[in-house]
Amino acid sequence: MGDVFTRHIGFIQREAAVKAVIIRGAGKDFSIGGHRDMLIGLGKPGRSEKELRDFMLAFYNRWLPVLDLSVPVIAVLQGDLHRCSAGICLRC
Repeated sequence: MGDVFTRHIGFIQREAAVKAVIIRGAGKDFSIGGHRDMLIGLGKPGRSEKELRDFMLAFYNRWLPVLDLSVPVIAVLQGDLHRCSAGICLRC
């Protein structure tokens, strides 16, 4: 999902006709965050600090380019907002 999001942000940055962006989730809850299995994997013993840091930087760098958009961004949030983590860049 993060890779698709990154591609969409890149498209928006190149498309002069875009005047505003609305980001919404499908389904009943809005979530930009780590998948449960991903988070469990990060907590397993034996992962180095560098490995964890590199993984998390790559994860967040998929979402943070939304902050560089030069048009208004509206996040449509509903449901359990406690599920936001990278969603903080959307100011949950």
